[in-house]
Amino acid sequence: MAKTLYFDPSTGKLKRGAGGKGGGRPRRLAKVRQQFDVTWEIEELGHDRILALLPSEFERFKMEAA
Repeated sequence: MAKTLYFDPSTGKLKRGAGGKGGGRPRRLAKVRQQFDVTWEIEELGHDRILALLPSEFERFKMEAA
């Protein structure tokens, strides 16, 4: 999931803004994943379902992943 959000296959590099600790960044994704673990069996959810459950702060990276 992180690769889909933050990696740009056309350049082979991380997407611009994928570093740091603000909203929608990888550090925040780790915290959101911990929250999801409390409610769902993450391993049983599909990749697309997890992306759909992410808060709006991840929209920028989700739009670029589509």
